Amino acid sequence: MNKIFIILLFLGTFHLGLAQQAKVLIEFGGALGHAKAEISSQPNNVQTQLLKSRKLQPQIGVGLSPHSYVGVSYNLTKQKEIYTSKFENEVYTANERKETVEKTNAFGVFYRYYFMPFNKTRWNTFAQANPSYQIYEINNATISTVESRDSFSGSASGQEWYRRQKAIDMDISVGASYRIAPNFHAQLSIRSLANVKYTFSNSYTIPDEQKETSYRFFTSPLSNTYLSLLFSI
Repeated sequence: MNKIFIILLFLGTFHLGLAQQAKVLIEFGGALGHAKAEISSQPNNVQTQLLKSRKLQPQIGVGLSPHSYVGVSYNLTKQKEIYTSKFENEVYTANERKETVEKTNAFGVFYRYYFMPFNKTRWNTFAQANPSYQIYEINNATISTVESRDSFSGSASGQEWYRRQKAIDMDISVGASYRIAPNFHAQLSIRSLANVKYTFSNSYTIPDEQKETSYRFFTSPLSNTYLSLLFSI
């Protein structure tokens, strides 16, 4: 009888704890990047580089305790790099344009731990583990033209290639949360503090070399900083 009473007391306490905490988290975050640089600027040679990036990550999680949440996540990363070069002298003018587009779709799950009970304080910090299945694609196109000044003749050439990669990725991130209003938070997280990726399919290597494991630590924290809005139910 005492054992039954203890079990019922434990279940009642656990249920009361869940009733007082947010049970569902709905989060939408991402990052935007834009940079333009002049690599070389000489009287007869001008080279520029333009980089645009877009990152989106929606997540939905459920509470295990006032500190812990688990759920599913989706991450879309798209980056476009445009390189242009122009060289000219008295004889000819040469132009080159190279455009590289990288895209990653990641489908995963996550476990997040808040160091203070969630939604009980205005400020909070957390750590998150996010394993995912990734599909990485890269497309590169190059166009080159040469124009002669005297004969008004010219030539053009181009090439394009496409590659695809599949991998299992484990990413560790940390972040800070600020409660704007009841059940509404703004969060800033830094991804890829530690990252392990196992590539099992690679379209640009021979079958014996397709499998590869890579490790990264504290890689480009500024470019891996995400801002998100979170709503809890």
